[in-house]
Amino acid sequence: MPFFGLMIDKYHTMQFEFLIIACLLNTLGIVFLTAFNPILGCIIFGLGYNFRITLMFPLLNKVVPAYAFGKALGIIKSCENILDSLVFLAISFMVHHTGSYESSYMLASVIGMFMTIGSVVLH
Repeated sequence: MPFFGLMIDKYHTMQFEFLIIACLLNTLGIVFLTAFNPILGCIIFGLGYNFRITLMFPLLNKVVPAYAFGKALGIIKSCENILDSLVFLAISFMVHHTGSYESSYMLASVIGMFMTIGSVVLH
């Protein structure tokens, strides 16, 4: 989304804080998906996902040399997509076997905690 790109370009010193916000948006999207409204949850999760993608390019340039940028981007995107799909598979598995969304609330909070802690550790 262009808004996220403009915000990251304007406040380029706050990239790691934006990464934490993106992770919290993803967690909030998962919680809304399972607890309240699936449409609102998908919208919030999509915003967090777009925010992470927009943040990835400037942060990746700081870590990876220019000749390996394409490979690193491909690996990161593959891992990100696989992990995002595994979250929803785990939620559907838990709902199928328990019959309620209560266990998925716990999963969403644990995933959000790990994503936020991981973001802080990267900082």
